[in-house]
Amino acid sequence: VSLMNASSAIVRSNLSVGNITARNSSLYLNFTALADGVYFVNVTVNDSAGHINYSLQTRTFIVDTTFPVPSYGQQSDGNNSFVKRSFVLVNVSVIDANFNFTNVTLNNASGNLNQTAVNRTAISQLVNFTGLLDGVYFVNVTVNDSAGNFNSTLLHRTVTVDTVNPAATYGTVTEANNSFVSRGSVVVNVSMSYTNLNSTNVTLYNSSGTAVRSNVSYNSTAPSFYVNFTGLSDGTYFFNVTVNDSAGNLNMSLPTRTITVETASFSVAIGESSSTDTSVSSSVTVTASGSTTVINGTCTTNRGSVSGTGSPQTLSESSLTCSTTYTYTVTCLDQAGNSAGATKDLTTIGCGSSGG
Repeated sequence: VSLMNASSAIVRSNLSVGNITARNSSLYLNFTALADGVYFVNVTVNDSAGHINYSLQTRTFIVDTTFPVPSYGQQSDGNNSFVKRSFVLVNVSVIDANFNFTNVTLNNASGNLNQTAVNRTAISQLVNFTGLLDGVYFVNVTVNDSAGNFNSTLLHRTVTVDTVNPAATYGTVTEANNSFVSRGSVVVNVSMSYTNLNSTNVTLYNSSGTAVRSNVSYNSTAPSFYVNFTGLSDGTYFFNVTVNDSAGNLNMSLPTRTITVETASFSVAIGESSSTDTSVSSSVTVTASGSTTVINGTCTTNRGSVSGTGSPQTLSESSLTCSTTYTYTVTCLDQAGNSAGATKDLTTIGCGSSGG
């Protein structure tokens, strides 16, 4: 009995002299300590008369003591990854001389078998598990070769399918749209309701559309995000919010809000009276030191009435006593709630006199 390797070189040979008196003989051989490789066995039987039998078919054997080596390919979804699609990709490459099949199993979060791809005979393969609902899934790979060696040591991977955009709303302390504030800061509060929240980005732009501030929060567990943009000059600003989850789903649906910072002072002046013996009338002039100052409606007075908006406005009062001095205090507010005022004495003309 001769054992040859793939190069047809005899690596082992065993001669057995049988019992010449026996009509039937059985021979058992064990060729041990063989290296991995392909081997051929042939048998020659010879009797005492010199008859030789070569008719037994040569047999081929493969010695394979090496476990197959699998690895994840670049197209595989990474471990602890999030995907914003309803399928999971598993790309497996195998190094093995006698590869047989790969078993790829996908389980859901409760451990129930979801899908299995078996007997994939390609050395490199891409498995696409489709039609998945949102949730957490686990990938398990086992590789088997023709000698029965199997490898299940490839790291299990966890993949979260998430196809839903995160939900976000403005909180109650957020500046209202088209509002004016009398301080150099703008407050934005965003509330989120989502499982796989990743980041929240609030960007503040000036009136020319240039981003002047940006604040990003990566706190995935906070249900609310609060940011205070401070040190702002007077002017008009816009802010918008983008909420991102771990799968890359974006929510940019929150409407952009417009805020005017208005901290500049302004002054109020009461002009000279145009009086009669029973009435007074005077102009009220507002002078602003900043370009953003907008007077909020009509100014108020301690007596009489003020009419008009903006600047100038008119202070007037009738049914007065002739030749009498009256004290008037006028107060004006801008859109941000800043106030300014002025006080002046106005006198009706003498009794029996015409207007002057």
